Amino acid sequence: MSRSYGQYCPIARTLDLLGDKWTLLIVRELLRDRRRFRDIEAGLPGIPPNLLSYRLKALEAAGLVTREYFREMPPRVEYLLTREGRSLDSVLDELASWGADHLMQGEVPCDDVDLDLYFLHLPRFFCPDPTLGLNTTVAVELTGAGGGEWYVELTDRACTVSRAPREAEARIRCSVDTWVECMALHRDPDGLSQAPDTVFEGNVSLARSFGRFFCRERTDAAPALSTTPG
Repeated sequence: MSRSYGQYCPIARTLDLLGDKWTLLIVRELLRDRRRFRDIEAGLPGIPPNLLSYRLKALEAAGLVTREYFREMPPRVEYLLTREGRSLDSVLDELASWGADHLMQGEVPCDDVDLDLYFLHLPRFFCPDPTLGLNTTVAVELTGAGGGEWYVELTDRACTVSRAPREAEARIRCSVDTWVECMALHRDPDGLSQAPDTVFEGNVSLARSFGRFFCRERTDAAPALSTTPG
């Protein structure tokens, strides 16, 4: 049976290539600069390795992905998006914006929240009070499984997130479970400030107000998915 929709329509033609389960998420991982098979696989819990291999080969055949071989012991292979592949950045950005507007209100359809993905999309919910005159960085340090450190730069008009260490005016330190419960699942900044394991350092007032700078509405300042750590 043909997998093609068989329609003279650019939407149908695009879905012929990209409409299968996992395909656009593979592109998402490549846009996040995940180049090695195991790194792409790590960002897609549940994908069978043989299916990932098949999808990568299909994207390569379509001219969206290239493979680069390195003569090492053991040999190393990296997958890179071509110019045509990277042009899907704007497509995924629009999908993410629509999803942020319409699909992020209910239950989270997963057992574990990938914090790198959470912080990748955090700028989409940025809605500061423009009278505050923001021009600062807040460090978020999360302990426990999946934890790490993220640096959130805030201005009146934009929010950016990096894993690269930098000077921060304020620091929030708590467990992964507390952060996910208060900021990812229920968006309860007051709950975060009252959680017994949360520590605020530096500009404590700024740190305690951090959660209030983010809401459900989309922000036009949200960056595209190609934003990479650092």
